Amino acid sequence: MTQAPPGGPFGTQEAQRAQADEGWDLPPRERNILERLLMLWEGLERSEAAERQGQPGKRYRHMAVIGAAGTKDRSESRTIYPDMTAEQAVARLREAG
Repeated sequence: MTQAPPGGPFGTQEAQRAQADEGWDLPPRERNILERLLMLWEGLERSEAAERQGQPGKRYRHMAVIGAAGTKDRSESRTIYPDMTAEQAVARLREAG
């Protein structure tokens, strides 16, 4: 039987959020990258939680990648496309910038 990390099942998440809070001292470009990574990480966490409960988790992954692409677009003063597909969002995140 596996044990929950210190701080309960969300102890790791709380530690990661605390580390992320330290990231707000970063320059804007690096802070935006951190925001996108946290968004993607949260999408994966929610997806896994849904799948552990027998529910589909794909929508959480899609919402996270689309949100991260929108965050990138906003930081670069580009148009944000509300109808972006997950595949388009992944391509956008792979672009340099």
